[in-house]
Amino acid sequence: MTIFPLLYEQQIQGALLMLSHQTPYYLMDQALLDFVKDIIEEEIESCV
Repeated sequence: MTIFPLLYEQQIQGALLMLSHQTPYYLMDQALLDFVKDIIEEEIESCV
């Protein structure tokens, strides 16, 4: 399990969880989820 915290001003606003086994695509899945996390954090910042 991998946890990607969603941060705004150094405070956790939520999290994304990746529940998967080590597959050949694991690193690609992790990179994609990290990209999605960055987009969500940008949206959180724009709403405030």
